Amino acid sequence: RNTLVDRVTTWTSSDPDKVSVVGGLVTGVALGTASITASSEGKSSSINITVKDGGIIAPSGATFTAQSGAVAVTVPAGAVSQPTSLTVGPAANPPANARLLPGTAFDFGPPGATFAQPISITIKYDPATVAGDSPEGGLQLYEVVGSAWRVVAGSTVDLTLKTATGATGHTGTFAVMMQ
Repeated sequence: RNTLVDRVTTWTSSDPDKVSVVGGLVTGVALGTASITASSEGKSSSINITVKDGGIIAPSGATFTAQSGAVAVTVPAGAVSQPTSLTVGPAANPPANARLLPGTAFDFGPPGATFAQPISITIKYDPATVAGDSPEGGLQLYEVVGSAWRVVAGSTVDLTLKTATGATGHTGTFAVMMQ
């Protein structure tokens, strides 16, 4: 391979409202996907860039909401040693379970990330989706372990805010489930 210098390169974005590019610097503007293309001397190459929901967490800690306020994340100081991007999106393939409340399963990434101090995850739920034979006060936060759901130890429900909260030391798939 040879490095080419002093070449004029033109950069374009298929959707500058989602992803912008100036002089080769790509910036996420809004959630979604856009194709970035670099062209020089009649040749071009493209790559798809996806802007995901989430936040940047610093060693000093952070708090952010995602998914239009359906998810809140609190990261204490010392949980990460360097600035880290944490993503939140609807769960791609959560294990089926009749106790899972609709719209509460979320994937937290990047996959396999761990934290030196537990982070707090809070997920909102719709009380209308709680089955009549399951007390709302018994809702808890669950996580996917292997191919099954497991309760997040110590998770709690707030009946006023309609949320379930739990602490975890890693990323993964989490949801609110009934008893």
